[in-house]
Amino acid sequence: MDDWNAAAERLTGFSREDVVGHDLVTKLVLEDQQESLRAVLDAVMAGKQSTGFELQLKTKRGDTVDILLNYSARRDSNDAIIGMLAVGQDITELRHTQAQVIQSSKLATLGEMATSVAHELNQPLNVIRLTSQNSQRFLEVKGVDPSYLAKKLGRIEEQTERAAAIIDHMRMFGRKAQEKPEPVDPCCVVTDALNLVS
Repeated sequence: MDDWNAAAERLTGFSREDVVGHDLVTKLVLEDQQESLRAVLDAVMAGKQSTGFELQLKTKRGDTVDILLNYSARRDSNDAIIGMLAVGQDITELRHTQAQVIQSSKLATLGEMATSVAHELNQPLNVIRLTSQNSQRFLEVKGVDPSYLAKKLGRIEEQTERAAAIIDHMRMFGRKAQEKPEPVDPCCVVTDALNLVS
């Protein structure tokens, strides 16, 4: 890092003296984003243009800021690349607003789904109620039959698991996202979506 302007200092809290002469990637970029950023920097130094690279910078305060970076190579009078110029835009508030809009949309959808969910939960609850009533009547008339009771208790357990799964899906859907990228199994995402829709 050869230079650091006042806007970057205000945004991160790091002064020019804190960063000039240091490896910016190691000092300011979150560890899981460093490899991707280095690939972009290498491409820029090879003469390629880079636009719209998003990352999070660590601040001196200990938190992070979301940045949209654009890079271009700096050339000398012989057109040889001698460095690069990076221009960053603070998009932290934009990302926060987008996350709020997504959460509001999810909660509105949950409200619209409430009737359907109540119906879905009613089904396993009715099965549990009827199964327990049948078991009580059987006990009153015929006494204890372990195999019959085991079958009925198994049915009740199945229905409680079904109800719990419905509630878990709704809880996951309504939970506020942490907005941190992480690897996901697309099969699980598709399966969960299909289960929710069904």
